[in-house]
Amino acid sequence: MIVYQSQHCILTFVHNYLALHGYVPNDFATGIIVPLIKDKSGDLSSVENYRPITLSPVISKIFESVLVIKYGEFLNVNDRQFGFKKNTG
Repeated sequence: MIVYQSQHCILTFVHNYLALHGYVPNDFATGIIVPLIKDKSGDLSSVENYRPITLSPVISKIFESVLVIKYGEFLNVNDRQFGFKKNTG
């Protein structure tokens, strides 16, 4: 995917605006929960055979990635968090 300079400038402007005003749109926190089958040969009617994933808006994932890159060293992660951590899994 090619990101043109104008798109980069728009994303930078929006990020800086949100940081300056300390505001995050409510839509950044919304998502669609989709059930995924754990074991295709297992009981498909059992709730235990599914795990949920959340599909989030792309724009919120971009900003989340930027925040982790810029401020990740200052963020604490709960010891109970196992997924999406460096040097685990």
